[in-house]
Amino acid sequence: MLISELFSKKAILKLWDVTHYFLGRISLEWKITIILILLFSVVYIATYYKGKKIGFLKRLSISVFPSYILFIIVMTFFIRLPNNEVSYKLMPFWSYIEIFRHGSDNLIIDNLFNLIVFMPFGFFIIAIHLNETRTNKFKTFKFLLLSTALFSTIIEFIQLVSRHGCCEFDDVLNNVFGSAVGGLICILITFRRKRNFNTSREE
Repeated sequence: MLISELFSKKAILKLWDVTHYFLGRISLEWKITIILILLFSVVYIATYYKGKKIGFLKRLSISVFPSYILFIIVMTFFIRLPNNEVSYKLMPFWSYIEIFRHGSDNLIIDNLFNLIVFMPFGFFIIAIHLNETRTNKFKTFKFLLLSTALFSTIIEFIQLVSRHGCCEFDDVLNNVFGSAVGGLICILITFRRKRNFNTSREE
């Protein structure tokens, strides 16, 4: 029941509406700033790593990562009005309990949004730090989980202090899970590319 509700067509459509709403609230100045930083990063990385042996995924991730982090910060703080009072919910899994008991559409969307928005974080971290020539995937994945938990916790703490949004344990949990999914996708892509490369060399 819980899984089917999380990934139902209705929940996905509402998630799209929420994403469109957040993107619509980002001012033109911030959108231009994010795009300019992205372009600068791409040009800088392309120039700095010119002639050096570096994988496409790593080059792409290093270029896009700064703009992605800025996007997360803007979306988390600068498009939200501060609350009148401190808001927090530190009970673990409270949102999933509510979804299971009452099927709250808003909580389903919030959880999916927090999960999906951190998938690129995991993908980029793995792509940047994973050494494709060594079997250090477990150590890199452990670093991913710790860095995601730390970054998400800092965001939640700032939300608590600044009263922008609600400080929730479940947000950190969803962020870590989404980041892990993104990291696994990157590892699978890297493994497949390496296997195809080895196969082509043997042929």
